[in-house]
Amino acid sequence: RSDHGWSKMATSLCQKTSRCYRVLGGKMSHNLVGRTLSIWQMHISRKHDRLSAMPHLLISVQTDETPPGFEISIENTGIGPAIIKSFDVFFDGRHMAPFEHTEWLAIIDLLELDGKVLGMSIDSEDYLQIGKTYPLLSFKSKNKGLTLRQMRQALQRLQIKIKYASIFGDIKTAEFEVPTSIFDCFKTDDDKI
Repeated sequence: RSDHGWSKMATSLCQKTSRCYRVLGGKMSHNLVGRTLSIWQMHISRKHDRLSAMPHLLISVQTDETPPGFEISIENTGIGPAIIKSFDVFFDGRHMAPFEHTEWLAIIDLLELDGKVLGMSIDSEDYLQIGKTYPLLSFKSKNKGLTLRQMRQALQRLQIKIKYASIFGDIKTAEFEVPTSIFDCFKTDDDKI
């Protein structure tokens, strides 16, 4: 009889202990899952914050036939300010460094273009605002016979690279280069300089 009472008590104790471990294990599992979800949510939130402040620089060129000319501009189309890390200009593959706004005059001379020039350079740590367009180079030709093809061929010798960062330090690069078109390979009646 005493064995029977002892075994009931042992069985009861084992069941309670097992239940206790299950309850504690469940609480530990809930804590672990809760902490994991909390960490994951913080990760997603940080990623969202980074993306919601990401700048995007777009360098574009606009050409005009009358009067002949072109303008290269840069615009921050992103949703955060762009912090400039480097501004590099290459002419015929040669790095023009250090680059100051007066270098645009030298480039226009090297392109053998005659006209009115207005240029701007960007310094390291400058900020480019959201939605704002900045003219880098504006050129109006004195030669009324300058064609779009000739301007495009002149611009193909020029390359611009801008390294920039978001406020979180994520670094990106914007590049400008005018690709060669099939039409650049053929002489046309419009080519008169």
